[in-house]
Amino acid sequence: MRKNLGVEVSAADLTKLRPGEWIVVTRGGAEKLQVTVKRKTPHGAETPSLERVPEASQKVKKTAGELALALRQLVEMEKEEENEVEKMKRKIKELEKELQEAERKAEIKIAVKEMLGSAGNNELEKKLGLLIEENSRLKEEKKQLLQRISLLEEEKKKSENYSTALDALKSILMPGLDYEAIAKEVIKRLNTSTDVSIERPTITVKAERPEINADESGLRGAIALLIHEGYFDSRKSLSQIRARLKELGYDEDEKKVEAELVQLCKWRILDRSYTDRYWYRATDEAKNRIAIK
Repeated sequence: MRKNLGVEVSAADLTKLRPGEWIVVTRGGAEKLQVTVKRKTPHGAETPSLERVPEASQKVKKTAGELALALRQLVEMEKEEENEVEKMKRKIKELEKELQEAERKAEIKIAVKEMLGSAGNNELEKKLGLLIEENSRLKEEKKQLLQRISLLEEEKKKSENYSTALDALKSILMPGLDYEAIAKEVIKRLNTSTDVSIERPTITVKAERPEINADESGLRGAIALLIHEGYFDSRKSLSQIRARLKELGYDEDEKKVEAELVQLCKWRILDRSYTDRYWYRATDEAKNRIAIK
């Protein structure tokens, strides 16, 4: 600005401007003006402050109920795994005791055998063989139990990772909610036993299936005659039916014709459907219920 117009206006002068103040620059110099007329803008020329709002995740699809159910399943799974591990450890201790006892007995019987000399004792040798087999079986069972414990420990680590993922999910969903309290409440309600009885009443319907006389003595008889002749084998609109009745000499009011058609629908002689208008068509049993006179 100084280079183009020869006017001295610093950046500090501009930043110190208050709402309503302007710097007017002309070739004669720069002057500060104060606008006294109230601005129409709601912020009154003050720069609105912006508050950053954390972005909400659009990929999270689980509801709070599903999350509570997942938490409940996780808690139950961890309890089951801990109980299983404890059972395995107790079993191993029992097996170790049995193994030590079997080894002790085997050592005693070997010592007895040596004392008996080379003559030996068949019964003692037989029992010793069984004891050695039992000793081997216990060792194999202990080995399998240790493998099982190792697998359970791995599953427990996976559960801990799953729990960490759930904590992350909770922070993404709604950080302000107490999910632990929600989970406990859901579990409490799920564990509450509630007996529900459902009544299914029986409805008895008396269907009226009258027989219609097809003759030319009246409007209903004329419509019945058209049904018997197959006119209603394909669907017909009210305007088409009135036109056909008019050809037969029945120039009746539209409401009267429609009332007769509705009554025949109630008796299941005609079916009525609607698309752009009402359509009428004969039922499968219609012709069998029309008496020709």
